[in-house]
Amino acid sequence: MNPQLHCLLIDDDIDDGEIFTIAMRDIHESIHTDTALDALSALQRLENPEFNPDLVFIDLNMPRVNGLDCLRRIRSQDRLSELPVIIYSTSANPGDIAVSRREGATDYMVKPTSIKNLETNLKDILRKYQNKIFV
Repeated sequence: MNPQLHCLLIDDDIDDGEIFTIAMRDIHESIHTDTALDALSALQRLENPEFNPDLVFIDLNMPRVNGLDCLRRIRSQDRLSELPVIIYSTSANPGDIAVSRREGATDYMVKPTSIKNLETNLKDILRKYQNKIFV
């Protein structure tokens, strides 16, 4: 099996981005992960019709443009309205989860404390939204 999957992580924490990318690569070597350190640069890339990630993960708490504002801007673009967008945050606050879903998040994932748990959670997301099994 050689699945092709393109993910975009929008997160201002460089370390979190590196860990996320490693976890995705450990799940399957053919998963390509792009990272953006802020919402504005990610939104600019997403405006390009040739840039088509299969999944987008957005950190909730970022400077300048936060995750919810980024989510709203993504959802306002017709081309991206059905794109699976997962909020990826340290916050497990039920209010944050509810607001994220109300604003159009496909799902919400609390950042786990270990790479093993991150891989497990990401596999669940991939199975759920991409109908691909990454073992």
